[in-house]
Amino acid sequence: MKSTDEGILLHRLSYSETSVITTFLTKNGGIKKFLFKGGKKKSAQLFPLSISELTYYGRQDSELLSLTKLESIQNQTFQFSPLRSSVAYFIAELLLKCVKNEEKDENLYDYVSSTAGKLSNAESVSNLPVEVLLDLIVLLGIKPLVSEIGDTFNLTSGTIGAPIANEHIQSNGSHIAYIRSKLEDPEVHLQIDGQQRELITELLIDYLKIHIGGFRGLDSYEIVKEVVRS
Repeated sequence: MKSTDEGILLHRLSYSETSVITTFLTKNGGIKKFLFKGGKKKSAQLFPLSISELTYYGRQDSELLSLTKLESIQNQTFQFSPLRSSVAYFIAELLLKCVKNEEKDENLYDYVSSTAGKLSNAESVSNLPVEVLLDLIVLLGIKPLVSEIGDTFNLTSGTIGAPIANEHIQSNGSHIAYIRSKLEDPEVHLQIDGQQRELITELLIDYLKIHIGGFRGLDSYEIVKEVVRS
């Protein structure tokens, strides 16, 4: 059956001399995989976080659908910047490893679409990896419980507050105050330096390792680390 949808590319894998297997976060169906015959000719449009209209065939519950047409629907420029494209790879891998939902999630889709726009248009993207990690933790429903007193991040229990006795995975310092503030008000604008960004990014990745089944870290972090430090 022929279907159309809007999708944000998360991953592509070479399948043959001319074809690729692609993974998209789709607007109406969550995470979907497609075999795209002849897709290597469209490599310029198959960049992480690129947004396209998809035409495909197959049953909606199939593990691998057949993508027949791909048309870009958002003008993006971040793929031409090594710095911004490294952030795109980081965000795409993060979503690929954390989002398992094969059902419509309008809030998540709209958020990722908006983030792709920021990658092209924001004056600076140094804070974006940290912001996306924090926002995704909230969107996935694993937001730490923030108490009124204390700035110790207890990773296993998922709380920010006073230290917990016998809690082996916990962290405190000025960077935790930033996490607290952003969780309480995502729109707040706070200044952090490269060292703090690096600490926060690694801490939130560790948090995901504990609270997302099967999550073992991000290969792209070593590349995006230079952006975070800048």
